[in-house]
Amino acid sequence: MSQTEETEGRQTTTSFLSIAERAALWPPAAAAAAYAVVLAVHLRRLVAAVFWNSDVASIPILAGEMAHQAAGVANVSVANYWSTFLFDFATRSFPFHRGIWTGFSLATSFLAVAVLAWAARRAAGKAAGLLVFAIALCASPIAFHNAYELRGPTWLTGALLVACLVGLAEPGSGALRGASGPKERRRRWLAVAVVGVVAGAGLASDPLLLLSGMAPLLGAAVGAWLLLRSPASARVARAAGVLAAVAVLGDVATGRIMRGLGFRIVPTLPIGLAPWSQVPANLELLAHSILAFGNEEFPGVPSGVLSMAGAVTILLCLAAVAAALRLLLPLVRHRRDRDRSLALVLYVLFWALTAVVVCAAFAFSTLPIGDVTSARYVVPVFLAIAGLAGLWAAEAGWPKIAVAVLATVFCVMSTLGIPQVVRYWEAYPLAQEGPALVAYLEAKGLTRGYASYWDALGLMWRGAGKIGVYSLEECAPAGERALCPFNVNTLSTWYRPQPVPRTFLVVGLPFMPQKIADPPPSSLGSPLEVAHVGVFTVYVYAGDVATRLRFPDGPTQKAGR
Repeated sequence: MSQTEETEGRQTTTSFLSIAERAALWPPAAAAAAYAVVLAVHLRRLVAAVFWNSDVASIPILAGEMAHQAAGVANVSVANYWSTFLFDFATRSFPFHRGIWTGFSLATSFLAVAVLAWAARRAAGKAAGLLVFAIALCASPIAFHNAYELRGPTWLTGALLVACLVGLAEPGSGALRGASGPKERRRRWLAVAVVGVVAGAGLASDPLLLLSGMAPLLGAAVGAWLLLRSPASARVARAAGVLAAVAVLGDVATGRIMRGLGFRIVPTLPIGLAPWSQVPANLELLAHSILAFGNEEFPGVPSGVLSMAGAVTILLCLAAVAAALRLLLPLVRHRRDRDRSLALVLYVLFWALTAVVVCAAFAFSTLPIGDVTSARYVVPVFLAIAGLAGLWAAEAGWPKIAVAVLATVFCVMSTLGIPQVVRYWEAYPLAQEGPALVAYLEAKGLTRGYASYWDALGLMWRGAGKIGVYSLEECAPAGERALCPFNVNTLSTWYRPQPVPRTFLVVGLPFMPQKIADPPPSSLGSPLEVAHVGVFTVYVYAGDVATRLRFPDGPTQKAGR
């Protein structure tokens, strides 16, 4: 081959690479847009199906009930979602507040994606921000399994923390100018205070934020200072310390406010260090959870790591790890363009620490139980993968193109997964037959009744205030039968006997946890009638069943309790 031909070949290759590089971000952006359209088309069905789940429905139900029932005690778990309760309290008088409530956590989840993309853009450029946004937006079906519906404020708070770090480190900000004016300083400390208050409410609401937000915040700030030793990094570290102090105060204040409103935390699942024998199983479940974030499993049968979904997941994880190493080491070694480097170091350290801390907590704690749906505890790892892998868009050449291709395939698979997760939720027995059950109760004029936890609150939410269905559980010692009020996501006033002519008890499928066995205990008396609605059996009793429940302070409810 002549020298001219070689030169022409190199020029052709360079020209192709240049064109591909310029066009690399169009496919993931288009795939993300398609995802948004498909999600919008299915959103109403998805939200309607999800809110048959009692865990999801419990938050707005308790907020609405406590707004008009005085002297009640609300029993909630350690992950109490108080920030969502506070929002629901504040908006309970708004028109269409039920619609606002159903969309709150999901909306804050997507707002978190936008804030994360903003932080990536400020730290690494527009291209990085766009690719991070595309990956983070296109959440896989597992992310909709309670996680986005319940923990949206948690994800938003984490994104606000990293955005605050990046904002404090920006060139020209008051955090970096030794001679910054009073106005700049006030704006900086106002931002720190506001984010600190939000973080405090989030920390009181969800202990997971301690691992996915506060620890990475302080770790990133201290780590950047140790690595760069610049005046700017020292100032950011001090600001992060103040933010953390405000968050602690906000945590304490939020707890006092909510206890004053009548909330009581009920320990439901002891969390501690896992025995060494459990760690391998936790690590296996962690691997399955991360694979599920890449569409490799759930809600379908696992396709295996050698499948397209499995390969994309592994490559995205490798891209995230490589980005952290690729960006941190040169920045630390050369220490050039310190203002820009500080923002990038803080951003990368925050998400790297988030992934490490959350994965370690998952692997070495007693929290992981059950199946791959435990992935709801490690959603911050998905955000970290998106936040780090997307940084390759700031690089030139094949790395940018390769990660853009991975992101495109991921977004397409997530888009195809949306109808699957909708069908999964709609196949839930209560979602399938709950409307007919509500219609039956309304037709019979039954407005007050009881059911197992997983049936009660979904029915109550669908009843829209016309039907009260309260959670019960089997509670008698072996050889006896009795029903007691459920101990979590309940309001004490629900179990005060009411002067009603009839109440009902719904008995659902026997395989669900916290089930009520069929037939009900004889202590409830003889039912006036028994009806079957699909897989559910409805027992109708004279008077209020609450008078025949067993309570911790006695065998039955005392009038006026």
